[in-house]
Amino acid sequence: MFQNLRKSGVGRLPRPFWMLWVGTLINRLGQFVVPFFALYLTSVRGLSVSQAALVVSLYGMGAFASSLSGGLLADSIGRRATMVLSMTLAAVMTFIFSWLTSLWLIAFLAVPLGYCIELYRPAASAAIADIVPVEERVRAFGLIYWAINVGASVAPILAGLVLNISFQILFVVDALTSLVFAGLIAWGVPETRVSPEEQHDYVSGVREKAGLWSALRDIRLLAYAALACLFACVYFQYSVTLPLDMRLHGLGSEQYGLVIAINGIIIVLVSVPVSHIVTRFPRALVLTCSSFLMGIGFGLVAFWHILPWYAFTVIIWTFGELLGSPVTSALVADLAPQRLRGTYQGVYGMAWGLASFVAPVLGGAIFEHLGTQVLWGGCFVIGVLIACGYLLLSRVSARREQARIPRPMEGNVPEQATS
Repeated sequence: MFQNLRKSGVGRLPRPFWMLWVGTLINRLGQFVVPFFALYLTSVRGLSVSQAALVVSLYGMGAFASSLSGGLLADSIGRRATMVLSMTLAAVMTFIFSWLTSLWLIAFLAVPLGYCIELYRPAASAAIADIVPVEERVRAFGLIYWAINVGASVAPILAGLVLNISFQILFVVDALTSLVFAGLIAWGVPETRVSPEEQHDYVSGVREKAGLWSALRDIRLLAYAALACLFACVYFQYSVTLPLDMRLHGLGSEQYGLVIAINGIIIVLVSVPVSHIVTRFPRALVLTCSSFLMGIGFGLVAFWHILPWYAFTVIIWTFGELLGSPVTSALVADLAPQRLRGTYQGVYGMAWGLASFVAPVLGGAIFEHLGTQVLWGGCFVIGVLIACGYLLLSRVSARREQARIPRPMEGNVPEQATS
């Protein structure tokens, strides 16, 4: 087994990465509050459905705000410090939240709760980029992606068992796993932030410009973030309009649950070998295929409305998700100067956060006013446009890199020595 790991490149990943991986897995396995948040608010605290929806939205606002600020913190106070701060505050906020009874306090503290729980993400991505060699980054991000999805699949099952005892214990266990993650980071992950005296471009020798403004001036980063936002707008339809479409055609929540379970099963079973295989191909090609599969998967929903067909479409867009996720994370890491890796990851993460707000509103409006054919046809068109965007970006980047290569001036080519 360990020989196979070494051959696949996984065994070459450094020890600090595995500490991050184990911590991520433990934290996600114990992330009980998020899946049952709305249920807790309505059944235990007595909030109405609309009030619970408002609180969940406020939680999402906090999570959205954490992306950019988490990246800036990672580049200013350090990756490890930001992750430890995030997980420690998340544990404290989760524990406090379990005792709140006032609607106003619950609503007010939902924002910092979401903020603290998600603050570590850009710092974790920046740390992975710092400690993992360039050629291993796709595999590393693929393994993190696997750990997150395993946790997301298993946590609701474990939480359901804990719920038989008490909702209070649900919060306590969630808080404890956050503290365990913080301890693993503090103990096993070194600080990798570049010191101020080392903050320069090692290729050109020019000192890097500070912070957010430098990242926002990087056209490639903004272009990749825009494509990611469009990609996420299509992807998030799985939880918004896909169940509505199935209900429209006589299929209920149980059938929807079965269909979506296929997504989690595929990710758990094949995401690690897929992240190994994609390293053999150009990243632009992988992202192009990923976007095309995402568009085709959702576009095909328009053609047939029986359970096996819905399952087939989920399989297609799941492979689009599998191909794209680790590659885009590695790509953003490669784009960023070392001292701005947190900021770059934060800007990129905001694209997904923005899509989480836009996708439900836009998808729901199209579904209601223009119909399902327009919705799923639009998803296909967007997928194709994203694929074309990645191809275009790869060509522009290739030309830019070619232009940077110094060409020998005519007449200055050294003559070969003759004997």
